[in-house]
Amino acid sequence: MNYQLIINTMLFCGMSADEAQSILSCLDACEKRYEKDDIIYHTGESIESMGLIVSGSVNIVIDDMWGNSTILGRAAEGQLFAETYACIPGEPLMVDVVANEKCEILFLNAQKLMTTCKNACQSHNRLIQNLLRISAMKNLELS
Repeated sequence: MNYQLIINTMLFCGMSADEAQSILSCLDACEKRYEKDDIIYHTGESIESMGLIVSGSVNIVIDDMWGNSTILGRAAEGQLFAETYACIPGEPLMVDVVANEKCEILFLNAQKLMTTCKNACQSHNRLIQNLLRISAMKNLELS
Protein backbone atom coordinates (compact mmCIF):
# COMPACT_ATOMS: atom_id res chain seq x y z
CA MET A 1 0.00 0.00 0.00
CA ASN A 2 1.25 3.47 -0.89
CA TYR A 3 1.11 5.24 2.48
CA GLN A 4 2.83 8.31 1.04
CA LEU A 5 -0.08 8.83 -1.36
CA ILE A 6 -2.62 8.18 1.40
CA ILE A 7 -1.17 10.77 3.79
CA ASN A 8 -1.30 13.34 0.97
CA THR A 9 -5.09 13.02 0.68
CA MET A 10 -7.50 15.39 2.42
CA LEU A 11 -8.83 12.56 4.59
CA PHE A 12 -5.41 11.70 6.04
CA CYS A 13 -4.12 15.29 6.07
CA GLY A 14 -1.83 15.96 9.03
CA MET A 15 -0.91 12.31 9.64
CA SER A 16 2.36 10.47 9.31
CA ALA A 17 2.65 7.27 7.27
CA ASP A 18 2.97 5.30 10.52
CA GLU A 19 -0.24 6.86 11.90
CA ALA A 20 -2.10 6.10 8.66
CA GLN A 21 -0.87 2.52 8.62
CA SER A 22 -1.91 2.06 12.24
CA ILE A 23 -5.43 3.45 11.86
CA LEU A 24 -6.29 1.57 8.65
CA SER A 25 -6.74 -1.65 10.59
CA CYS A 26 -9.22 0.14 12.90
CA LEU A 27 -11.29 1.05 9.83
CA ASP A 28 -11.46 -2.45 8.29
CA ALA A 29 -9.57 -1.02 5.31
CA CYS A 30 -9.80 -3.18 2.20
CA GLU A 31 -8.07 -2.45 -1.10
CA LYS A 32 -9.67 -3.61 -4.37
CA ARG A 33 -8.88 -3.19 -8.06
CA TYR A 34 -11.37 -2.52 -10.85
CA GLU A 35 -11.27 -2.43 -14.63
CA LYS A 36 -12.81 0.34 -16.77
CA ASP A 37 -16.64 0.25 -16.68
CA ASP A 38 -16.81 -2.08 -13.66
CA ILE A 39 -19.66 -1.07 -11.38
CA ILE A 40 -18.28 -0.48 -7.90
CA TYR A 41 -21.59 0.42 -6.23
CA HIS A 42 -25.09 -0.14 -7.65
CA THR A 43 -28.17 2.07 -7.36
CA GLY A 44 -30.45 0.81 -4.59
CA GLU A 45 -27.84 -0.94 -2.47
CA SER A 46 -26.92 0.17 1.03
CA ILE A 47 -23.24 0.48 1.82
CA GLU A 48 -21.04 0.67 4.89
CA SER A 49 -17.75 1.77 3.34
CA MET A 50 -16.64 4.90 1.53
CA GLY A 51 -14.03 4.67 -1.20
CA LEU A 52 -10.68 6.46 -1.29
CA ILE A 53 -9.22 6.39 -4.80
CA VAL A 54 -5.61 5.23 -4.71
CA SER A 55 -5.23 5.28 -8.50
CA GLY A 56 -7.51 5.97 -11.45
CA SER A 57 -10.93 7.61 -11.28
CA VAL A 58 -14.64 6.84 -10.96
CA ASN A 59 -17.81 8.36 -12.33
CA ILE A 60 -20.94 8.97 -10.28
CA VAL A 61 -23.78 8.04 -12.65
CA ILE A 62 -27.57 8.33 -12.46
CA ASP A 63 -30.00 6.64 -14.84
CA ASP A 64 -33.37 8.21 -15.63
CA MET A 65 -36.60 6.29 -16.19
CA TRP A 66 -35.97 6.24 -19.97
CA GLY A 67 -32.64 4.48 -19.52
CA ASN A 68 -30.42 7.48 -20.16
CA SER A 69 -27.27 7.72 -18.07
CA THR A 70 -25.92 11.04 -16.83
CA ILE A 71 -22.56 11.54 -15.17
CA LEU A 72 -23.23 13.65 -12.07
CA GLY A 73 -19.63 13.76 -10.91
CA ARG A 74 -16.18 12.32 -11.05
CA ALA A 75 -13.72 11.43 -8.31
CA ALA A 76 -10.01 11.02 -9.03
CA GLU A 77 -6.88 9.87 -7.25
CA GLY A 78 -6.83 10.93 -3.61
CA GLN A 79 -10.54 11.74 -3.47
CA LEU A 80 -13.39 10.11 -1.56
CA PHE A 81 -16.68 8.87 -2.93
CA ALA A 82 -19.89 7.53 -1.36
CA GLU A 83 -19.02 8.91 2.08
CA THR A 84 -22.50 10.40 2.54
CA TYR A 85 -24.24 7.08 1.93
CA ALA A 86 -21.70 5.15 4.02
CA CYS A 87 -22.35 7.48 6.96
CA ILE A 88 -26.12 6.87 6.87
CA PRO A 89 -26.75 3.17 7.62
CA GLY A 90 -29.44 1.62 5.45
CA GLU A 91 -29.74 4.57 3.03
CA PRO A 92 -30.04 3.15 -0.50
CA LEU A 93 -27.79 4.65 -3.17
CA MET A 94 -29.50 6.83 -5.76
CA VAL A 95 -26.51 6.52 -8.12
CA ASP A 96 -24.07 4.00 -9.55
CA VAL A 97 -20.34 4.38 -9.01
CA VAL A 98 -18.49 3.18 -12.13
CA ALA A 99 -14.77 2.81 -12.79
CA ASN A 100 -13.84 5.45 -15.36
CA GLU A 101 -10.55 3.65 -15.98
CA LYS A 102 -8.49 0.93 -14.36
CA CYS A 103 -8.47 1.91 -10.69
CA GLU A 104 -7.50 0.90 -7.20
CA ILE A 105 -9.84 1.77 -4.33
CA LEU A 106 -9.25 1.68 -0.59
CA PHE A 107 -12.58 1.04 1.18
CA LEU A 108 -12.98 2.40 4.73
CA ASN A 109 -15.82 1.48 7.08
CA ALA A 110 -17.65 4.74 7.87
CA GLN A 111 -19.16 3.65 11.18
CA LYS A 112 -15.74 2.64 12.47
CA LEU A 113 -14.32 5.95 11.27
CA MET A 114 -17.02 7.98 13.04
CA THR A 115 -16.67 6.06 16.30
CA THR A 116 -13.38 6.62 18.03
CA CYS A 117 -11.40 3.50 18.83
CA LYS A 118 -10.86 2.26 22.38
CA ASN A 119 -7.54 4.14 22.49
CA ALA A 120 -9.25 7.45 21.56
CA CYS A 121 -6.14 8.22 19.53
CA GLN A 122 -5.44 11.65 18.11
CA SER A 123 -5.21 10.17 14.60
CA HIS A 124 -8.78 8.94 14.78
CA ASN A 125 -10.02 12.36 15.91
CA ARG A 126 -8.11 13.96 13.03
CA LEU A 127 -9.80 11.60 10.55
CA ILE A 128 -13.24 12.57 11.84
CA GLN A 129 -12.38 16.27 11.55
CA ASN A 130 -11.00 15.79 8.04
CA LEU A 131 -14.10 13.88 6.92
CA LEU A 132 -16.34 16.65 8.25
CA ARG A 133 -14.21 19.23 6.40
CA ILE A 134 -14.47 17.24 3.14
CA SER A 135 -18.26 16.97 3.49
CA ALA A 136 -18.59 20.68 4.25
CA MET A 137 -16.49 21.57 1.19
CA LYS A 138 -18.66 19.35 -1.04
CA ASN A 139 -21.77 21.08 0.37
CA LEU A 140 -20.31 24.48 -0.45
CA GLU A 141 -19.62 23.36 -4.03
CA LEU A 142 -23.33 22.56 -4.40
CA SER A 143 -24.40 26.03 -3.21
